[in-house]
Amino acid sequence: LSPGKKSDDNNASKDDDDVAEKGGKLSPGKKKGTSKNEKQWWEFFVSAIFVQAFTLTFLAEWGDRSQIATIAMAADYDPYGIIIGGSLGHGLATSTACIGGRILAQKISEKKIAMVGGGIFLIFGILAVFDDPSADYAKALPKWMKTSSSGSGALPSA
Repeated sequence: LSPGKKSDDNNASKDDDDVAEKGGKLSPGKKKGTSKNEKQWWEFFVSAIFVQAFTLTFLAEWGDRSQIATIAMAADYDPYGIIIGGSLGHGLATSTACIGGRILAQKISEKKIAMVGGGIFLIFGILAVFDDPSADYAKALPKWMKTSSSGSGALPSA
């Protein structure tokens, strides 16, 4: 079964409705007074896509830099404020990604997005192979990006 689709076990059959109307015995899992299109309250929260999204997000975020930063902030500040602020911030970022992804998917095919993303990933991978971890990257910056010795900042004065 694909996510979002229901099996026949979750839907009541016509025979079950006929039996319920006649006062007969109901099949297992069938509750009296529920139609085949009604959902239980928990089915809105515990669906296959909910479990998949929760698991993906939880595992992807576990131990990343934002979580380490959150741990450090919670050591010095009010943990409840950190929980609320972190949850709202992550929720906003995830919501933006979901809505933006939906809009982007309507404009560009999923195959093109995957090809471009894969190409960019390969380019970064190839560049990482030739990267010198001991290099002084400050020498590679253009002059206008370097901090002057007078401490006036990174941008040149006009």
